[in-house]
Amino acid sequence: MADTTQQMAAAEEKKEDAVPQQAKAHRMLQVSILRYNPADPDSVPHLQTYSVSETDSMTLYILLNGLPLPDKRSSGSLHSGSASRLRTYR
Repeated sequence: MADTTQQMAAAEEKKEDAVPQQAKAHRMLQVSILRYNPADPDSVPHLQTYSVSETDSMTLYILLNGLPLPDKRSSGSLHSGSASRLRTYR
């Protein structure tokens, strides 16, 4: 009988461990990137700001690789854009 009680207790612990944890609340990050193209004589250094939703296990490398490439038309002016989608890595 003691073995059965221990088995039931162990099974109950496994059930508790199997319950998925509550999803984290993700932050909205503001990222400002200094843009400048030295190969373009008309290019001036400027900040480009993106609003990005944080994802699980996000690193700076993942964030930066998910940002769009600079638009050649706006290389000489201040530009504010938003990265609407970042690839999700899990």
